[in-house]
Amino acid sequence: MDYLKIIFAVIWASGITFLTIPSIIDFAHSKKLFDVPNHRKSHRLLTPRFGGVAIFAGLLSGLAIFANFNFELQILVAGLVLLFLAGMRDDLSSISVKKKLAVQFIVAFIMIFLGDIRITTFSGLFGLNEIPYLMSVVVSFIFIIGTVNSINLIDGVDGLAGVLITIISLSFGILLWPINYSIALVCFILSGSIIGFLPYNIYKAKVFMGDTGAMISGLVISYIAIYFIESSSLESRPAIA
Repeated sequence: MDYLKIIFAVIWASGITFLTIPSIIDFAHSKKLFDVPNHRKSHRLLTPRFGGVAIFAGLLSGLAIFANFNFELQILVAGLVLLFLAGMRDDLSSISVKKKLAVQFIVAFIMIFLGDIRITTFSGLFGLNEIPYLMSVVVSFIFIIGTVNSINLIDGVDGLAGVLITIISLSFGILLWPINYSIALVCFILSGSIIGFLPYNIYKAKVFMGDTGAMISGLVISYIAIYFIESSSLESRPAIA
């Protein structure tokens, strides 16, 4: 029955996102809230950037209905809510980079110190396996904040961010399914919410995911990537007799 739950979760998340976006587009047009084209952006039309609201609705409702809420997932949801609020503030009227980074730092702090969600090994990279606690904290901060911001950098190109997030989340979901079904389910719910967003974001985009969608997607990807790194490291360690 596990695969049926995944199918229902993907359909739910994508359906909520897909059905929410038209209202968001209408609202943005009525209030004249657009991402204005400039020399650094590929689009040429005034385009709303509130798709992240719908992505958040699909993701959070999917997690609430289908996911198994352990403490780590509660920590993730807390981080998602903080980034959602910061992203909405930035999408409505831009906030300074320092303020945005401050919120991301707080979210990373919560993930690492309260949830103990961090990278503890390099699995042989640079000749390192298990790394000291302080290095683990620093690397995890850089990884989480870097992943959150990397998605935001590619949101201005029609369909690019959504397609990449879908490929990454589905790939992690397939790889993690035999290891931890609960984490794999989070991956599939994220992919479902992005699938519901993509029809409005491919050429020519009617809406962008904005900072809201980019940051929450980046946080989920960093969460599942850290879990994958840690689980792969445990599998590769020799058994102790």
